[in-house]
Amino acid sequence: MFIYLLTTFAGCQRGIHVPFARALSLRNRAKRERYYERIKEAGFDCVVIDFKTIEGYVGVPFNHPLLNRTRAYKGDLRKVATYFRKRGVYVVGRITMFKDRSLRKALGKGHGEFVPPSDTSVLSYNRAVVEATLPYVDEVQLDYVRWPDFGVGLPHRKKVEILLKAVRYILEPVPDSVPTSADIFGRIPLQPKGSHDMIAQSIYDFYEIFDILSPMAYPSHYWKELLDPYQAPYHTLLDMISFGADTSRIRVWIQAFGYRVPRRKGLSWYVRRQLDAVSDLGGIGYMFWLPNVPVLTRTHRAYLASLRTGDPNEVWDVASPTDEGGLLDTVRRRWDVALKLRGWTLRYWLTSSFTGVEEIRLFRGDSVLLLYTRERWSWTDSPFNVVILLRAGDFKVEEKRRNYTLYWRGEAPATVEVLKGEGLLKLRARDARGEVLAESKPFPL
Repeated sequence: MFIYLLTTFAGCQRGIHVPFARALSLRNRAKRERYYERIKEAGFDCVVIDFKTIEGYVGVPFNHPLLNRTRAYKGDLRKVATYFRKRGVYVVGRITMFKDRSLRKALGKGHGEFVPPSDTSVLSYNRAVVEATLPYVDEVQLDYVRWPDFGVGLPHRKKVEILLKAVRYILEPVPDSVPTSADIFGRIPLQPKGSHDMIAQSIYDFYEIFDILSPMAYPSHYWKELLDPYQAPYHTLLDMISFGADTSRIRVWIQAFGYRVPRRKGLSWYVRRQLDAVSDLGGIGYMFWLPNVPVLTRTHRAYLASLRTGDPNEVWDVASPTDEGGLLDTVRRRWDVALKLRGWTLRYWLTSSFTGVEEIRLFRGDSVLLLYTRERWSWTDSPFNVVILLRAGDFKVEEKRRNYTLYWRGEAPATVEVLKGEGLLKLRARDARGEVLAESKPFPL
């Protein structure tokens, strides 16, 4: 699926963010060529260059009456962008909109570090930057297309109306042949249609304006929305991309920095699990945010190499027994069970024949959760073991049905492996010695 997407979507599938300061350093020819060789070797096909930052710094000459007051122009990045384009690298010009410290100071009005999207001078200023950037990029990406995270004395409906009108005006000079994209808060895709978020972003409104949306779906940044999301980055990222969204137009930001990354796992594991989610869901691509280039170029190169094998016997995840605070006792007593377990929310229907269950346990991996039961029925001579895959990010088991199930007689498992490849999934149970107890038939994903 992933390789198919690479050949059918013309644009940025595997991007890397180039911060403003780094982009300025690439005006040096030797540094620019070393950087190009490194990202090409790592398998990136796209650079996202900051042409305007939250400080208000701008990397392209432009004309506007406020320019003398903001002193925003800090260096010419046109040569850098042109260099990458000539070598077949897709260039995204990233332009920060309404969080602009220099413009806020020059205007003397706004909210915190935000300038008002209703101000005509703010709109003409940002439009001038977009117009100046256009000839040197393949795509225009807007960032901070939003209101601040606190009240500004306006009703939600009015904020949405002002924001959408402002964006349409700013993007008016962009021809249809140039794609437009927007960065959005990671929490926004989790919200159903009609939600009133304080920042006035909505994927449903933005789909009407932008060609591509890019959630900043960093698993480490969520506390209320998800429980311990950074412990299961695959599952977390998948939920943020897929909830209520048209995934064919989602190109997500990958958290490629070490904030709240589990130490025992490491940053490479953390990044790869996010990439697995994008690949399995079928999005159009991803972009690395603030990466440690040497570490993550190795990680990315190894990841792309692993995609070509499609080995149906590759172990994707290993689940081990877990018991959290009497949850299993809750499972024993209730018929319609809803559980929250370390970021997982799952629901399972226990049928009226529940009396035949002798033992019940949960098996948990990094990205999977399985229910194990030992069952004895009147029509069988000896008890048999059942493992049911309750939830794994790239598919969902329907309630009241036993899809992705493994049956066998004899010993209970010590671990259960989930194997994935070539569009198939299998379950394999092992005992404490590592010997295979049973293996399911291949299920299509």
